[in-house]
Amino acid sequence: PWFGNYKGEIEARLSERLRSPVVIDDLSIRWEQFGPKLSATDVSLSEAADRQVTLDEVLIDINFFKSLVQRQPVIDELTLVGARLALEITETGQFELHGLSRPEPGASNQENSQPKKGVDMLAWLMTTKRVGLRNAIITLINTPDQESVTITDLNIVAINDGVLHQLRVDMLLPKQLGG
Repeated sequence: PWFGNYKGEIEARLSERLRSPVVIDDLSIRWEQFGPKLSATDVSLSEAADRQVTLDEVLIDINFFKSLVQRQPVIDELTLVGARLALEITETGQFELHGLSRPEPGASNQENSQPKKGVDMLAWLMTTKRVGLRNAIITLINTPDQESVTITDLNIVAINDGVLHQLRVDMLLPKQLGG
């Protein structure tokens, strides 16, 4: 129960790091195998009411002993459950995940060319031992063509072991893609 007292601080730090408001309904922690397992339920990241990421639950397995040795949290497994995501392909061919803030319209090119402090998601995903996405729904939006496709029952597991990376993907394709 004491872990829930840190909800506001965790929301603030995540919001700052991800540059989008983060809201968590509930936090809990329990001990499993080699360390604590953190659970955050009903999580949302939003840049606007119609552009957000929602998750039923985020589960994080921390390896307690490795974390002590490395003096920083070592995540053995991250699982995102019930994610509802929208990935947009813009007019310029860029991919944008709804819910994560975009540069302000009219922002100077010099400001946009500066490296941004934040999360290097690809590097982080490639070094976390196991990353999973369970029971997700993703809508792919093609802005130039004004088309969208929704993929349901998406399950992805990425297993990383040094230079060996394995990926398993299961999904239910919509009829327009042969499902």
